Amino acid sequence: MDANTTKTTVWSLAFACSQLLACSSQTSVTPGAQPMGATTSPSTAAAPAAVGSATVPPTPATSMSMTPVAMSTGVAGSSVASSGGRGGASSVAAVGGAGTVAGAAGRSAAASGTSGATAGASGTVAMAGAGGAGTTPATAEAPGCDGAKLLVTPDDPGARGPWAVGAKTVTLKLAGGMTTVEVWYPAQLGSEAGKTKAGYDLTEWLSASDKAKIPAAENTPQPCDCYRDLPIDAAHGPYPAVVFAHGLAAFRTGSLTTMTHWASRGFIVLAADHLGFNLRDFAASQCGGQGSGVSQISYLADINAEIAALKSKPAELSFLGDRVDSAHIGAGGHSMGAGTGATAVTGVQAIVLLAELLGASPSASPGLKGVVSIAGMDDSVTTYAATASAYDGAPQPKWLVGIKGGDHLDVIDICSQTNEKGQTSLDVGMKNGVCAINAVLALAHCGTMSEPKQGPGIVNYVSTAVLEQALQCKDRSAELADAALKAKFSAVAEYKHSP
Repeated sequence: MDANTTKTTVWSLAFACSQLLACSSQTSVTPGAQPMGATTSPSTAAAPAAVGSATVPPTPATSMSMTPVAMSTGVAGSSVASSGGRGGASSVAAVGGAGTVAGAAGRSAAASGTSGATAGASGTVAMAGAGGAGTTPATAEAPGCDGAKLLVTPDDPGARGPWAVGAKTVTLKLAGGMTTVEVWYPAQLGSEAGKTKAGYDLTEWLSASDKAKIPAAENTPQPCDCYRDLPIDAAHGPYPAVVFAHGLAAFRTGSLTTMTHWASRGFIVLAADHLGFNLRDFAASQCGGQGSGVSQISYLADINAEIAALKSKPAELSFLGDRVDSAHIGAGGHSMGAGTGATAVTGVQAIVLLAELLGASPSASPGLKGVVSIAGMDDSVTTYAATASAYDGAPQPKWLVGIKGGDHLDVIDICSQTNEKGQTSLDVGMKNGVCAINAVLALAHCGTMSEPKQGPGIVNYVSTAVLEQALQCKDRSAELADAALKAKFSAVAEYKHSP
């Protein structure tokens, strides 16, 4: 095979893995698209943000450097919708009187007759419990691992957490050289008051010629349920961290919905534009234009460098202070970022694999407390059979989720986020002849899911439950039970776990 053929093959394989422009007894459950983004890169569908008791739809951002999305918080604290909780526990409802206990919603219980915090007190936003009238103040605290002081989060792992999310772009030296890294983290309570939410412009990863092909009215911006450069919540923590790697031809915000979700529930999250494999570099190799000049990288080396930075606290990460729980760190990735990165990481306590390429199984490294694999059952890049085989070879505890009608890109945001015309960035790219997008679409696709948003929703729910159990020492066995997952998501076609 000549050099050109080899290069083409490597890119094709890699991209496939890309995130694209984005029970001792096992149990199986059988219940019951659009692509990434043409405009720029993965567009993440940001779910409406809960502000107080109101839901505010996000406004698209048009500038990559986190151009604010026109959305005001309107409250001092973060609001969180809780979908209820374990049926047996009562949640404290401090409704203007002494010790009122109501509802079947939460894990936070208090003895009846004890004085409760007053709902609606200054600076407090109550989490709404789906199980009844009971609520838990957003400032209520709960223990984490090794004495960490966290906030109470909704029992439903898919519900937004009590923290507003801060976002900061830094440059760290990774395997391929100086690399752009995005950090999302739990922000100081109330620090988002009066500020607008941020967003990313996906066209940042396109060449000037490709970018010029996209009409302004069809751009698919990526709104973020986060705020630029807020102070970290130093009154709580330390917080476990998760390092996430995109796939080939992707970018650091390809799983934005999931990563900010984790941050809202008490995690520090890092995601890099991996040199040699990000969308800009891929596009330069296929369509011409300016790339980084890095021909290849090691995902594993990059992830290890990010973990080392979290522990050594270089100046670029000084804004995190001493709030990083370096004893509780997880790794995750999509496609190649999972298959050649996250699966090979050692010394972490949890691993999240989305549409993992190559079917590799993580090793049973010391301290590993959970491995979760989530993939579409119609994946045209890496077969679901390969994912299932990798799950079989993974150490316990482990979880496998198969999504009905899901293809390679349905586990990230690209297939569920649209512009005002209902077009995904992939749609826009194809329509306007954007070379980078067409190159990507030759390798990976969205599936036939009737509800594309269930893809990221399933990822948020299951991955958060596993991460909270492994890294925050919370019992999420009820939320990870077969019946709970089947009842919540109609698109879950297979669910296995061991034990």
